[in-house]
Amino acid sequence: MKMDMTGQPGARSAVEAGAAPALAADVPYHRLARTETQGGLPVLGTLLVLVGVALVVVVSGVLYALNLPPVWTQATTNLALGGFILVVFLAARWVQRRPAGSVSSVTGRIRWRWLMICSGWAVLAVVTGLVVGGTVLILLSSPGDAGQAADDSMRWVGWLPFLVATGSMLVTVPFQAAGEEYLARGWMVQFFGSYLRTPWVGIVAGGLFWTLLHVPSTPWAFGVLMLWSVVLGLLVIRTGGLEAAIAFHVVNNLWVFVFAAAFTGVDGAGNAGASPWETLVVDAITLPLFAWLVLASARRSGVARVGRPAVATPPEPVPGPA
Repeated sequence: MKMDMTGQPGARSAVEAGAAPALAADVPYHRLARTETQGGLPVLGTLLVLVGVALVVVVSGVLYALNLPPVWTQATTNLALGGFILVVFLAARWVQRRPAGSVSSVTGRIRWRWLMICSGWAVLAVVTGLVVGGTVLILLSSPGDAGQAADDSMRWVGWLPFLVATGSMLVTVPFQAAGEEYLARGWMVQFFGSYLRTPWVGIVAGGLFWTLLHVPSTPWAFGVLMLWSVVLGLLVIRTGGLEAAIAFHVVNNLWVFVFAAAFTGVDGAGNAGASPWETLVVDAITLPLFAWLVLASARRSGVARVGRPAVATPPEPVPGPA
């Protein structure tokens, strides 16, 4: 038994006792996964996440190969993408031995009231972007081109197909959007943040990973996806959590899918990798406006930007001699 300087039994150090060493009292979101004893655990956790990503990609491919009705194919694909949430939570809890909620925000959970506030700003930003961006696009196009585009796309599908598609999207899109945010703006940002002080490496690397998962087929699509990555990544850091990113992703995707459900059908509506230049014009208006609204609201509301660092679960004590 270890003795102290007086010859009495001394307390073991925190490391010897299996407790996590103390870190700074408050850390930003991207540093929440860091502990002084982490070693290669972030890498191991990332490997588990990548295995989960591969499984989701395989499942999505199988669903498309089954040739189900487009609505059910898209709905089940959305739910499969929502599986990223579970994969990220398991990697955080089982591999890194930290609270799964530390991926959600600096408070260790989703801040639901803040999520609702951000959703309201997202609706305002998306509507404004569509109105302003749409006006710009109309001014840039010839009357004949605009009329032909309207004739080709504005064909009402009927009430029953619309209601079925809209209902399935309202249920499943939040899982799809949140799953992608937990992966790209959550896990990836915190993985790089566990080794690096700057958040920008994680924002850019996670954004590039997310962009490539969409297989962009045009430079415009690549630009759209990276614009999303930079703006939403910045909001994650500046607001201390994923709520703003999830809110914008959900609102934007619901608009896209509901509009498609009304006029063209949801098949292919979620293919962000094929975005045309018009989408970049609209998003270049929508995203900065959303960021400004959220940051101003966060300052007024005093939204937490820093939190307690992750604490690894101590291992079970090993019985020793009396």
